[in-house]
Amino acid sequence: MLLFLVAARTVFEICHAALLCVLFEGRCLFGEDGNQSHGSYTCGSTIECEARNHPKLGLVWADPTSGRPFDAQHAVALTSPTRSVVELVDGPVEVREVAAGFTFTEGPASDRNGDVFFTDIPQEEIHVWRAATGRIELWLEKTDKINGLFFRPDGGLVGCQMGSGRRVVVIDPVSKAITPLAERIDGKRFNAPNDLVIDAQGGVWFTDPAYGRTADEKELDEEAVYWISPDGRSVRKVAGGFQRPNGIALSPDGKMLYVADRDADITVAFPVEGPGRLGPRRQFVDTGSDGFAVDEQGNLYTTPKAACLRVFSPAGENLGEIPLPVPGANVTFGGPDRRTLFITARDRVFTLPMKVAGGQ
Repeated sequence: MLLFLVAARTVFEICHAALLCVLFEGRCLFGEDGNQSHGSYTCGSTIECEARNHPKLGLVWADPTSGRPFDAQHAVALTSPTRSVVELVDGPVEVREVAAGFTFTEGPASDRNGDVFFTDIPQEEIHVWRAATGRIELWLEKTDKINGLFFRPDGGLVGCQMGSGRRVVVIDPVSKAITPLAERIDGKRFNAPNDLVIDAQGGVWFTDPAYGRTADEKELDEEAVYWISPDGRSVRKVAGGFQRPNGIALSPDGKMLYVADRDADITVAFPVEGPGRLGPRRQFVDTGSDGFAVDEQGNLYTTPKAACLRVFSPAGENLGEIPLPVPGANVTFGGPDRRTLFITARDRVFTLPMKVAGGQ
């Protein structure tokens, strides 16, 4: 979709059947022939307005508080240069099996060299795929069922322990020593920390579903999303209202947080308004996911309950699927140029060369 944004109070012709406009910290009022009667939709700190089959649209970009119009520099177009998965993949859309024989692979995370670390949860192991050789090595044992992994800006490997520890930990990449980062919220133990993403400042955002917990074992009355401050001194609940939160990812600019509700089979999005602060949620797509990856264009790679990856543009457009032999669990970008898609899928791991690089 090609989107033209012009200065305030400008009327212009549109030949497309649909217009998607996004205005940060404002609202878009629109109507046929300048009649501003069709209202607006509020989605956190961004507002999405969609007008269909209007031969003429009069657009006013207005501050919601003062009512004063913005000039054109305050308006941004939400467009994707990609129309199909085929345009993202470097070659045939066919994954290559790298290794098999695991029990259940999860949590892939790429380090600065492009090596990808991933977990085998039931075996309580972390393995590493070496980008330079393509070989896989056993890196750590007795992990207490670590699931999601993510590297901090300082090189520390952060993991979600789903086992008896029920905590978020940091693993020293050299000594492999495990140090607790967050174990409780308001004096209560977490359910089973599952997946995480780390922002540019070092803040950790993680999901805490209750997989494997009985009612007697649960100390929290909900399954939520939490944030840990970069210094590790503060833990805060940032979002609730999920059936079972699972995958989590940030947009490349860090301004949007995506969370999968696996049992509800949806993905929601929150504007990030500051450290540990989210704006109102909105439903992003009608697809749940186990894990996510985001590329440099902001496209979201999901792992639905099917034998494929399903890819969505930043606007929520379905760009198509990447077939897999078995349902995927999680996905990330690795390799020295971060243009290798690395997929964990049950007892196997796969790779796929890409034209785009990872966005996280």
